[in-house]
Amino acid sequence: MGGIFLNELPSLVTDLALILMLAGLTTLLCKKLKQPLVLGYILAGFLCGPVVDFLPTIADQENIKLWSEIGVIFLMFAVGLEFSIHKLVKVGLAGILASLFEVVGMMVLGIGLGQALGWSMMNSVFLGGMLAISSTMIAIKALEDSGLKEHKFAGYAIGTLIIEDIVAIFLMIILTTVSQSQGVGGMSLLMTIGQLLFYLALWLILGIYLLPTFLNKVHSLLNDEMLLVISLGICFGMVWIASALGFSSALGAFLAGSVHVERIEHLVAPCRDLFGAVFFVSVGLLVVPATLVEYIVPIVLITLVTIVGKIIFLTLGMMAAGKDIATSISAAFCLTQIGEFSYIIASLGTTLGVTSDFLYPVIVAVSVVTSFTTPVMIRYAEPFAAWLARIMPERLRGGWEKYRNNDDDSALQDSDWRGFGKSYLGSLLLNTVISF
Repeated sequence: MGGIFLNELPSLVTDLALILMLAGLTTLLCKKLKQPLVLGYILAGFLCGPVVDFLPTIADQENIKLWSEIGVIFLMFAVGLEFSIHKLVKVGLAGILASLFEVVGMMVLGIGLGQALGWSMMNSVFLGGMLAISSTMIAIKALEDSGLKEHKFAGYAIGTLIIEDIVAIFLMIILTTVSQSQGVGGMSLLMTIGQLLFYLALWLILGIYLLPTFLNKVHSLLNDEMLLVISLGICFGMVWIASALGFSSALGAFLAGSVHVERIEHLVAPCRDLFGAVFFVSVGLLVVPATLVEYIVPIVLITLVTIVGKIIFLTLGMMAAGKDIATSISAAFCLTQIGEFSYIIASLGTTLGVTSDFLYPVIVAVSVVTSFTTPVMIRYAEPFAAWLARIMPERLRGGWEKYRNNDDDSALQDSDWRGFGKSYLGSLLLNTVISF
């Protein structure tokens, strides 16, 4: 019996040991070089993948895929824990408009670029989705390393990231629905939308009425251990229901996290960090140098489109909200990268079987390049803004200042926006879903 047990155990244990040891070493290296830790995890995955011969290789990649799926669930659960209507309202109009300009603009650019490269429509659509969302991890790390996190423009950039994280969830729902509805009649699409509305209504009922009431009644009985078990039970229960209805596990995990339970965030953090590390390592396993060499031209083009497109759309979004040119450009330059959500969307396309194998390593390469360029972009944002202000025609600059003076009394604008959100937005959303 013992011999059988020992023969079955090693692949899982040795794979995990290899992943964690390499991840520990590569993240130490990235920390020393002041680079985002996510790059260390990707490097660890590459080193323990099939390409590198002189190091041990992962024996059972199916186990790693399972662990990485759990990693996605914990990452999205953590995003949900950080979400609240209060934070959404606090972001203000600048974050809302900047994120909408970026998501819509980059989706269109991504689809257009994919078609220009001769890729299939689904590859192009998923490319647009991957380019639409900036990386929270990489952007915040770059701001911290540059010592600019407390600056005004950084607040707008972080607010935009909060909105983008929420938009990314619904973007994944749309991509899943589009993928599953290829060649399917309108009635099937309506059924999918109906199932989504049912799921959201279930989330609202559980999150607003049942769970808070239950937790309040048993509050005196709960310690940290019990609270963690109950919260993770809610998380995986929502994931199971979402999967049963045909939606991604990421949606279920996010909505479970948004049923905000006090004290749970710091309890979940170790689980999130462990399984999140496995997820990013699994991303590195898919990096194949031969594929990168073959697709070097698309990688360069996608990188350029990502950086330039995000600068343009984010700056326009900030300026549409009445922010000055220097603040708008500085905030935009912080968000000129892609990261964790791009990997999750790429993984979604692979799981659904609608994207080509080359797309994942290509998007990882673009992410790595833009991770390295982000600190440089932040450093040169202010000089670029000053140069742009100097060369801007006097009439255009005067018209912009007039628009700002008329429409951007920031304190009043954000105050009015918060008041609207608090008094109207929440009840409108709840009543709409219940009505459906």
